[in-house]
Amino acid sequence: MQHSKAGAAMFMLNGVLQSLRTGIVPGNCNADNVDDEFKNNKYALYLSRTIQTAGIKAAMLSSFGFGQVGGEILVVHPDYLFATLQREQLEEYNNKLSKRNLKANRYWQDTLAGSYTFV
Repeated sequence: MQHSKAGAAMFMLNGVLQSLRTGIVPGNCNADNVDDEFKNNKYALYLSRTIQTAGIKAAMLSSFGFGQVGGEILVVHPDYLFATLQREQLEEYNNKLSKRNLKANRYWQDTLAGSYTFV
């Protein structure tokens, strides 16, 4: 059986997106016995418990596979993207987003009603 690198990366990305949305940094219950040499690094944080932050601006994740195959993703909070837009651009984006959401919600409702298949 093979390990799905894409699936693992998507699982991690989902967690990053949830953290950006909520400001919650999940702890690692297995981080209860971190070596003192690692604890002395002021830029690394080893949480054994979940913490609530005032907000997360960005996150980075890495996914490495066999044969030196890997990738890194930098995810920036959408507020920073929206802050770069002019008012007209933001309104245009919001209009497109509303239409897209209506279409997606309608498809989802039709799928639940049996009119369409999910995929």
